[in-house]
Amino acid sequence: MKTRREFLTVLTPIALGSWSFASESKSSEGIEPLSALGLETLFLTWAQDPLRTMRIQWICRSLQKPMSIDFYYQKKNEMSWLKAQTVSHPFGSIEYWVNRVDLSNLNPGTEYRFKVANQPEIYQFKTAPEQLTESLSFVEGGDVGTDPLTVVPLHQMAAACEPLFGMVVGDLSYSNGTDVQTELRYFKLWNAQMRGSGNRLIPMIVGIGNHEVKGGFQKTRAEAPFFYALFEGLFKGSGAYGVLDFGSYLSMVLLDSRHTCEVEHQTEWLRATLAKREGFTHRFVAYHVPAYPSVRKFDDPISVAIRKHWVPVLESAKIKVVFEHHDHAFKRTKKLLGGEESAVGVTYVGDGAWGRPPRETRAPEERDGLLKRASSLNVWKVTLNGSRADFMAANEKGEELDHFVIY
Repeated sequence: MKTRREFLTVLTPIALGSWSFASESKSSEGIEPLSALGLETLFLTWAQDPLRTMRIQWICRSLQKPMSIDFYYQKKNEMSWLKAQTVSHPFGSIEYWVNRVDLSNLNPGTEYRFKVANQPEIYQFKTAPEQLTESLSFVEGGDVGTDPLTVVPLHQMAAACEPLFGMVVGDLSYSNGTDVQTELRYFKLWNAQMRGSGNRLIPMIVGIGNHEVKGGFQKTRAEAPFFYALFEGLFKGSGAYGVLDFGSYLSMVLLDSRHTCEVEHQTEWLRATLAKREGFTHRFVAYHVPAYPSVRKFDDPISVAIRKHWVPVLESAKIKVVFEHHDHAFKRTKKLLGGEESAVGVTYVGDGAWGRPPRETRAPEERDGLLKRASSLNVWKVTLNGSRADFMAANEKGEELDHFVIY
């Protein structure tokens, strides 16, 4: 596991303008034109077991439904290629299609290679380990957008950490469920920049935000067409709430902060979901609109609803850290129990700004529950090592904003 000093050393080249991780094939803005096949938008995600499956998707443009594309994969260092089936379904309009390959029966903690049709590029991915016998890292944030001047440095910083996955909880592209070109730019940027060593594609786990939805709040799944076309497999209920389990050592619970599902509708599901995973080493909860905002009004109706319905469940389940977003700033709260500081309380971290311009945070006297705050771009890196979890936040220059540890 990298120490704090080693982690910051990795980030230093960004501040010096000599970042060496980026591939020479990337454009200065990190985006290449959309080819006929659409591989510039290719990305990985999970709809189920991250130890034994991988979902591979890319978006292409065609006036007719694409024919099935040959797809091949193999364990790293093996000679023979296995062939997998691609399926296609509409993406926002009849002109755009999602090509999807669902790989299953994979081996945990294993590196795989894959290629699409007769294309020369060979990609890699890695499944999650069966047990947490070595350190495991992931990166987390929200409110990304498509401005390469801010997004590219943050993506490169995140990818340089060699995370197993990146989690973006709400407001990915700012397409508002209507602008397909903006949506495509988001996935092109992720494809170009979020790569580990050996051309390993870093999977994306996502939650929903208001800018995934036509109208933002209190809408239906149909009004978030791009989001559900790509990520519906993880969200099988009436809204974008679901859980992804990594063996019995990590559980990621994602909630829908009144975008396509009411807050109160998810409360009993949240209670039961956390109870079933009481024995997991690490359990984290993430959603978009914050219960404890660093910028917006404390009495925002959604924040009030989350504090009323979800926070008591989180406290009762002894959740230690919750990820919040939406405010375009950096924050860490005190450990809170019933709104007051407590040694056994919940820490809320966020508040988005993985690319979007940061906003000014509230003055200390207005937000007594905040331990740290800053008007800053930020991405969180979380490193799990046994029962220990290290949380580190950095800005686009690689400068440390925060670091704390939980057990």
